[in-house]
This record gives sequence, C-alpha cells and structure tokens, in this order.
Amino acid sequence: MSVSAEPAKPVTPTIPQWDEDIDEPYFPLPGYPDLRLTPWRETDGPHLVCLFSMSVPSSELIEQVGEIMQ
Repeated sequence: MSVSAEPAKPVTPTIPQWDEDIDEPYFPLPGYPDLRLTPWRETDGPHLVCLFSMSVPSSELIEQVGEIMQ
C-alpha cells in the first residue's frame, strides 16, 4: 500500500459509508482520499505499520480520527 501524506486539512464531520465491494462500513478521512477508517481485520497489521510510518505525525492523525468519531 503506497500512501503519500499531504498536510492535514481541517476535519469535517463525516457519516459512515458502505463499501458494496467488500460489504462493510467505513468512515472516510477528510483530506486523505486514499485512507478510510474500517472495522478491524486480521490482515490490518501491515497497514498500521504503513499508516504510522507516514510523514503526518501519528498523534495528529489519531486526533483527527477522534474528532470524526464524535
């Protein structure tokens, strides 16, 4: 998975979306069209390594996710 991080943009509240291809819900992450918050899967481990290796500080990304979930 190749992801290029751009500077964080203001967080916009989102509503859950449904991915019909894989039959599961997800939250889009505003400002990061290639990333989405999904239910945990056993295969997610390597993707977390990629996510937390991005140039965006992980604490900033976690803060944005927390604001979206409110």
